[in-house]
Amino acid sequence: MAESDALLAKDGDKEEEEDEGLKGCSSDMACNPRARLHRFIVLIFMCFLSFGSYFCYDNPAALQQQIQDAMGITTSKYVYLYALYSWPNVVLCFFGGFLIDRVFG
Repeated sequence: MAESDALLAKDGDKEEEEDEGLKGCSSDMACNPRARLHRFIVLIFMCFLSFGSYFCYDNPAALQQQIQDAMGITTSKYVYLYALYSWPNVVLCFFGGFLIDRVFG
């Protein structure tokens, strides 16, 4: 980052920018990514994302009886349907791990 700042800075501009401090939204504690408050806010939102995905994933289990009644299926067929719903999550982890490690990492 310092290298890109040095390339973009004109004669003496870099020293003046460091002295002026942060401006705009970055001067606020919630918007500055280096601030502890910003990190806690991001952590809280990431926890809500995790909660939301687990809520959507487990929602069919809570609606088992209603789904069985509406579709007219037995418990064994419902369990099979729920397993088919779950298996893509097992397989997609490998593709996601490959993409993170080899392509984006």
